[in-house]
Amino acid sequence: MDQQHCVTCGKKLSFFNTGCVRYGWTNQLVCTDCENKFRKADDGERMELLVRMGESPYLNEPEKFRAWLERERGVQEYRDKTYTCCGQPMSYQGEWEFQLGSTDFLTGSLGNLVSGSLELSVFVCERCGQYKFYDPTRVPGTRAYQLAAGARENSDGEESAPPEPQQPEERDEKEPDGFFGRRKKDKPDWEL
Repeated sequence: MDQQHCVTCGKKLSFFNTGCVRYGWTNQLVCTDCENKFRKADDGERMELLVRMGESPYLNEPEKFRAWLERERGVQEYRDKTYTCCGQPMSYQGEWEFQLGSTDFLTGSLGNLVSGSLELSVFVCERCGQYKFYDPTRVPGTRAYQLAAGARENSDGEESAPPEPQQPEERDEKEPDGFFGRRKKDKPDWEL
């Protein structure tokens, strides 16, 4: 049987030290040490590991991964220029889901269930620890941005304007109001 190797460091993998990371729509086999490095790495360190992975002879689906890596480099450069704090680029933490609503004595968690949640892209400054939140449809590289870009392409590049609000109909002053101020023609068909 062909011996498997870690894509990042080249170490031979055994049953007990095999891990898997998913980048560029591909699954890559790594040792548990490299898997922990990916988990703990900030954006810069993670990009260095991904570049090293892209040069590996043990790469799974190399064309697909390398195409994704080139696109990811462009996204990383854009983020480094755009999302800054304290004169340095902020580290992207991912898309976080925030629970809306509240819990109270009478209804318990019903307010949380009804209110739903809000998904935001989170960036943190490594120097001062400040967190910044952004709309994921405006942050390149996120799933929401890709979906929004697809929607913009479907509309032939034109931003769709929100529908104009409907103006209320003008009423005749001579027409009398019905029960509770409704006119007869405002009644639904099923009501007599």
